[in-house]
Amino acid sequence: MTQTIHQPLVVPKRSKAGFIWAAAIFVVTSAIGIGLVIGSFFVLASSISGFKAIDAGETSKVQLGTGEWYVFGGASSTFGMGQITIDITDPSGAQVTPNTSAATYSADDNGMKYESFGSFDVKTAGIYTVSVDGPAGTTARIGQISLLSFIGMLVGGIAIGALGFVVALIVLIVTLVRRSRSKRTMAPPMRSGPPPAPPAPPAVTAVPMASPPPPAPPAPMSPPPPGN
Repeated sequence: MTQTIHQPLVVPKRSKAGFIWAAAIFVVTSAIGIGLVIGSFFVLASSISGFKAIDAGETSKVQLGTGEWYVFGGASSTFGMGQITIDITDPSGAQVTPNTSAATYSADDNGMKYESFGSFDVKTAGIYTVSVDGPAGTTARIGQISLLSFIGMLVGGIAIGALGFVVALIVLIVTLVRRSRSKRTMAPPMRSGPPPAPPAPPAVTAVPMASPPPPAPPAPMSPPPPGN
């Protein structure tokens, strides 16, 4: 009888390059995005540190040119920030009220927390009077911000991080789909129909048994001896 030996199915290893690429794209773009967002706040803090400073309890004359000017309050705590009052008058003596409906900004610089108190548009350059009231140690800052650099870095960082996440997710999904298809292709084919019948047992030939020999006839009895 010939015995058939089936070789085991060898499944090649599937590449993990897709997973590595997805992780690398996500990590790199996230790092760039976070770096740009953090950098935008450094730009804002650097701008605020160069603003004209008026401490609490002081009144100062500030020369302002045309354009958008931002007002920030500074304190070492949130409690102190809420007690700052800033009054601004233009060269004609009219009260200037900063617009607080615009986007608000905040930053930290040398242990001080700064929050936006609004902005106002100077149409006529001149001397503006700024008075600040608040707890000791609080201050006000007035200046112009390069919003192009700040917003560009902030929005760019968020966009790069989001784009990297989407690209990494797409690469991951494509890799999973390809691996699933590869797994189905390498699977052994399924047999259709009933299972094969087991082999028939070998035929057994009956051997006739020999008949027993006939019994031997009884031996003749000898006559009795004659009497005396």
